Amino acid sequence: IQLPSSIKPNYFIDNLDVSDIAKVFVLDDDQSIHQKWISKLKPFNLHVECFDDPEVFLEKFTTLSENELLLIDFELNHSRLDGIDV
Repeated sequence: IQLPSSIKPNYFIDNLDVSDIAKVFVLDDDQSIHQKWISKLKPFNLHVECFDDPEVFLEKFTTLSENELLLIDFELNHSRLDGIDV
């Protein structure tokens, strides 16, 4: 099977520098994405906290520090909010 390739959008990144990051928050409704980020970030000794509900995330966090990173899905199923809203 050969699938056509497409040009990636300019808002997609090729790499992520986490050298100044202490905590990473993942907001995604897909648990497999949580596990993927946890395994990808494990070698960097970062604290990773995952959320599947944007409203729960927003109740807990209103701002992020400079050394914190939020990785967020755009489409959050079963929620009235999407990634842009958060």
